[in-house]
Amino acid sequence: MKSKVQNPTGSWSGLPADICICIMAFLSPRDILSLRKVSKSLADITRKRSVWIHALRCVCMEHDVYAPSFSLAEMSIHELEHTATASRRFTSHVWTNFRLGRTVAPLSIRYMEPLALGEGFQHPRLIPGGRYLIAVFHCTLHLWDLANESNIPSTSFTIDGVTEIRGIWTRNCTPDVLVFVSTTGFDSVFRCHVFSVFPPASMPHFRLFAPVLSLPIANSVPNILYITTIHVAVGADSSIVLWNYVHDSWVSWVAPLIRTNDDLFLCHNNVVMFFAAEAEVHVASIPTLSPRSGTMTPPEIDTLPIVQKFQVRRYDQAKPLISCVGANRRLFHGRETITVEQPLHIDIMSLNATKLMITHFALLPAASENTSLCELVALGESPLEISYYKSRSLFLEWINPSMVADFEIEDNLIHLSLMAIRGTESTFASGVLEIPELLANDGNSDFCLFSGRTCARIPSGTGFKMMIMDYLMPPPH
Repeated sequence: MKSKVQNPTGSWSGLPADICICIMAFLSPRDILSLRKVSKSLADITRKRSVWIHALRCVCMEHDVYAPSFSLAEMSIHELEHTATASRRFTSHVWTNFRLGRTVAPLSIRYMEPLALGEGFQHPRLIPGGRYLIAVFHCTLHLWDLANESNIPSTSFTIDGVTEIRGIWTRNCTPDVLVFVSTTGFDSVFRCHVFSVFPPASMPHFRLFAPVLSLPIANSVPNILYITTIHVAVGADSSIVLWNYVHDSWVSWVAPLIRTNDDLFLCHNNVVMFFAAEAEVHVASIPTLSPRSGTMTPPEIDTLPIVQKFQVRRYDQAKPLISCVGANRRLFHGRETITVEQPLHIDIMSLNATKLMITHFALLPAASENTSLCELVALGESPLEISYYKSRSLFLEWINPSMVADFEIEDNLIHLSLMAIRGTESTFASGVLEIPELLANDGNSDFCLFSGRTCARIPSGTGFKMMIMDYLMPPPH
């Protein structure tokens, strides 16, 4: 008796196109492309605009990309497909070349000359998606749309009454982008400004989103520790100030100075603190905040009650950890909620002989009736061939639930490491990302893993100019 041979397309061939499109809404771009090879009818369906519009929207959510960067109605099917698959193609390109011992060079370079003599292009930030760039010159914010060939900013905004912009950060507030700017002035006051901007507008402009936070400068200049879509945490001398900029309320508590290797995060209605010297993670409930009343002195509580402590060690439990390098700091949305599928990643650096070791943890909701409790789980570790003493971490970002990218600068080289986390069987590929003329140990650069785009300032005859590098080919026309 002959055995029946199943038709591999049998489960699809009889389905209406609309049903197939609905099913494809649950598939990744890679799976959609695989279906293209099954049959001609499926191949035709995978080339429909609605399939790739939905795929691109889902990928933007998954990778924390600013979705308004893409004019979906105006994009061709090739542009939609090219953009939705860009992140995977970039990581695959880098992984393959690094495993073969090759450096990865940009496929195209664009230069942006300074607008004025001596302009510095300080604190460049690519809004996730890679289309929009924000940078600083003295006390002025500039926004560029890199889809335009013109090097003239789309908009500029000068912050009055300040002498220095110390840093900028971005968060998603769809359809706008929130821009956080820390400044100092002649009056010995530290300020945190929150602006909103809609970059795709024909005439975008920065608007003040919340009242300005002002703190006196005493022994040292306060510094921003962490930002979410609700809160800003600031280290100020011997205390931590937590500001809810949405409702303009705040509180502070006495805390040891945040040391270089210590870190602080906010999630799950908790304040999460990593103390490097003690190799511990402390979890405390977010205290009650009080409305601001025009004063520069927030209400203070004596101590932050610790509800959980975790001792963190190397994945093999043999050695303590000594330096925290990130915890999804690049998450554009700055979510404070955590789930099993979307945990707070805490990636901790330690010394491995003379090289760099990164041990990966995830903070998850505990399986308990007490919804505020968390669980710290070790995911794996990555021993990298990068000097621990000579390198400096630029940023670390989780690309998907099992892969993380780490950028380190050493002299005038950028080391990129891709790590596939699978416990003791983790694999990684590390190598040099070529950035011509990069200044030694200059942190004025940024990266968009989604689009494979990098920006960095380099010397110019009049000060500095900005270099925009693309490591992927543009979409076909």
